[in-house]
Amino acid sequence: MNIHQVTSREKHGKKVWYFRWDDPITGKRREMSARTRREANLKRNTLITRAEDGSMPISKGKAKVADVVRSYLDDRRQGLKMPSVSDGHLANLDVYMRPWFAWADRPIAAITSDDLKLALRDLPYTNKTRRNYLFAWTAFAAWLVTEKYRLDKITDGIKLESSQAAEMWIPSEDSVRKLIIEADGPWKPVIATLAMCGLRAGELRALPWQNVSLNGGYIRVTQAVKKNGVIGAPKTQKSIREIPLPGFVGAMYSELPRNGDLVFPAGDGRQMSPDDLWSGVGKVIKRSGVEWRHQLHVFRHFTASRMIDLGWTPKRIQVALGHSAHDITMDRYGHLIQRKSFHDEGEEMAHGYA
Repeated sequence: MNIHQVTSREKHGKKVWYFRWDDPITGKRREMSARTRREANLKRNTLITRAEDGSMPISKGKAKVADVVRSYLDDRRQGLKMPSVSDGHLANLDVYMRPWFAWADRPIAAITSDDLKLALRDLPYTNKTRRNYLFAWTAFAAWLVTEKYRLDKITDGIKLESSQAAEMWIPSEDSVRKLIIEADGPWKPVIATLAMCGLRAGELRALPWQNVSLNGGYIRVTQAVKKNGVIGAPKTQKSIREIPLPGFVGAMYSELPRNGDLVFPAGDGRQMSPDDLWSGVGKVIKRSGVEWRHQLHVFRHFTASRMIDLGWTPKRIQVALGHSAHDITMDRYGHLIQRKSFHDEGEEMAHGYA
């Protein structure tokens, strides 16, 4: 394996030390960087040692991402070869590792730091939540080196970008409209509810018929499915709320069979799982051919953007979405509210000049 010498370059006004090496698995040239020359040389020497003693069999590097992630999750749950972590982190680990399944069939050694940067950037969350994802991925990257799937720690040098506003992806109205039209069976009201009412996935899965008022035209949220699969109180006290139910969505509800207490059970009558929900909605997305990023949470972004376009106040949006505080609503959607007023503000500035 060809490993080049350490050299330096200027980046954002600072000197960065780096070296390049040719990956024997992918055939691509890769790069490792460090803040000091000494650190870069240590990384280079470590890589040379691993390459010379066969620390990473090529066959392991060719393992598919999906298989490796599942092995890691099993390893983590059993507490083998891993440092202790909090129960909360373990409970969220499946969620944090889910973006890796976008590369399910790629060799684990072929994933690059650029792949991770893009995936991290595209997460539809605040930087606080993205930091949790990066923490989980960093632990996974260390495990990959320990278990000899990779020679390098892929998360080295990855930092969160300071702003999220310009990065939020929201599906177009045409895309959502097409999804509702293309959907059939219970998936039509499922998608319509996610888009028009802004329910969280756990709230939708736990929605009981007794909380649906077709005559009154509203849904009352009082419960949600927890991470352990048990139905309980929603995310926060402010999540208990009443949400307008559009008439065309209510008409869809009228055609649903009432097999039990829940509005949207799984096909066999049991409580719908996260995989059941995403699998059903994902098939409609694939069949319709619309552009889509991420998974279900962008429906809430779509709902919020619709509310903003309709002139809802930030306080009303906060209540409808069940945010625990006004600051959360403004942190996530303040840039959309500001953008909404740009036209009027521009006209005011131009008054008397045009």
